[in-house]
Amino acid sequence: MSNVIEEVLIIKEQGCFYGINTNEVEQILRVQDLTPMAMTPKAIRGLCSIEGSIVTALDFSTLLDKRKSPVDEKSFKARQVTINTEKHHFSLLVSEVIQSVEARQENMDYVENKDDMIVALLKHDDEIVQVISIDRLIKDIALPSYVSKDVRDVSSDNDGIGISAHLKRFLCFIMGKE
Repeated sequence: MSNVIEEVLIIKEQGCFYGINTNEVEQILRVQDLTPMAMTPKAIRGLCSIEGSIVTALDFSTLLDKRKSPVDEKSFKARQVTINTEKHHFSLLVSEVIQSVEARQENMDYVENKDDMIVALLKHDDEIVQVISIDRLIKDIALPSYVSKDVRDVSSDNDGIGISAHLKRFLCFIMGKE
């Protein structure tokens, strides 16, 4: 297998253990304030600011099973796992982060099904951890893209205030087809 997973972040969700390749994990934070977005899929919980960047927050529980309850972001154990891959940058709301472990290859069974979100099974401390492909997990979600634009208010340029006082920042959203 060409994509050997060396380290896994173990997450507990809905009573099961899931793993994410740590090469895709940027950071783990307490849940930030979320700004809800209208007319988005249930799995998109909103937007948040992480280190000055606007990031989409996705609900891990809902991505796994749309019929299940979403992650309780008020829970003491809930966390935001910031994911950064070549294709995506977003935040994943999870119920509980357990730990990061070395993925010894003798304890890994890779799954050959290219359509399944589970790419491997890891045996760790008498538990089976289902290692998830982030790309496959979010393949059905059209993440919003957004750009920040400066807009100059030209209606009041002659009032003696410098131009910089009339600059305002707006966030523009572009949604894909759902």
